[in-house]
Amino acid sequence: MITISGTIISSAGTINDGIIYQISHGTGTAPANAAAITGTQVGAQQQYTNPVAETAADIHVPFSIQCVVTGLTLNVAHWIDLAAKAITASAAGFTALSVSVIEF
Repeated sequence: MITISGTIISSAGTINDGIIYQISHGTGTAPANAAAITGTQVGAQQQYTNPVAETAADIHVPFSIQCVVTGLTLNVAHWIDLAAKAITASAAGFTALSVSVIEF
């Protein structure tokens, strides 16, 4: 089970601006920051959008996303990623991330 929690930071000022995100995993070389989505996407795709045109400098919203991954091969290293894309050209992103992986 993979759980990623943290805070979404979204630019203020635009209604329906925000970010779409989902957990990805794979083997081999992990993707670099801002690289194209790679690996296998798992769990539900989540989305945050600004409900109104805020006037604050940035909007901070807590989030948590989790999924169960099955069929992984023993003794093979796997990477985990929080794949994300901005809904518009704004600078939406994440801060204060925490990743937990439980094997059972």
